[in-house]
Amino acid sequence: MSEQEKRPESSEEDTITLTLYVDGHDDIDDNILRQLTGHLRSELEDLNVESVIDVRDQELPPGAKGIDPFTVGALIVAVLPSFLPKVLEFVQAWTLRGEGQSVKIKAQSGDRSVEVEYPMRMAPDEAKKHINMVMDELTEKL
Repeated sequence: MSEQEKRPESSEEDTITLTLYVDGHDDIDDNILRQLTGHLRSELEDLNVESVIDVRDQELPPGAKGIDPFTVGALIVAVLPSFLPKVLEFVQAWTLRGEGQSVKIKAQSGDRSVEVEYPMRMAPDEAKKHINMVMDELTEKL
C-alpha cells in the first residue's frame, strides 16, 4: 500500500491551500523559471502533499488573457495542517540551496491567510518559531 493510500481522505475544510510564486533574480528568463518551478513541483510531490497544481495547467475562462509572467512560476499546493510545518521547512531549505530564487507563499485556511517569503536566513530555532507563528495564524479560532 502506498503512502498516498495510507492517508485518510481529507476534506477541503481541513486542507490548507498554499499558493507559491517562484521568483528568480531579475535577469532570469521564463524557460529557466519554468524549470525551477518544475523542480519545486516534483520535489513537493515527493513529499506526498495532498496535491500540487501548476497554475499554467489551469483552464482559462472564456475571454481571459494568457498567463502573465508572474504565474509562470506559480504553484497551488494543498496540504493538511499537520504537514504544513514540513512543507514550510522544505521550501525554506529549497530556496537556500538555489541560486538567487525566492518563493512567496500565500497560505489560506478558510477565511484566514498569511503571506511569507523565503529565503529567510535564520537560525533553526528562529525558523521553528516563524513556522509556529504561521500555523497559529492559520489555525487560531476566531
